Amino acid sequence: MKNVYTEEYIFSCLACCEAIIDKNLYLTKVWKNTLTEGGEFEAKARKWMAYRTMIRQLLSGRYSTKEIICRSKSCQKKSTQKAVKEIVAQIHKGDVQLEE
Repeated sequence: MKNVYTEEYIFSCLACCEAIIDKNLYLTKVWKNTLTEGGEFEAKARKWMAYRTMIRQLLSGRYSTKEIICRSKSCQKKSTQKAVKEIVAQIHKGDVQLEE
């Protein structure tokens, strides 16, 4: 049986991804002149961009990319990093379904 998620939950996961991506891209810029620090932040940002892409695909049948971006950026309630990683793991298993 598939795990069923609400749109609200999906958007809160996307809001979490956006916050982590923004923070790490900022830190990449700040630490760009040091070899190790800047690279670590950029790698983390890229990892979370991949998560964001997977999660956005869940909503792509219902919303345009522009709508998904607007709604995730305006989402007031952010989920936790753990919640995002759990839903990504479920996506990899093909075990995710949106609430009707």
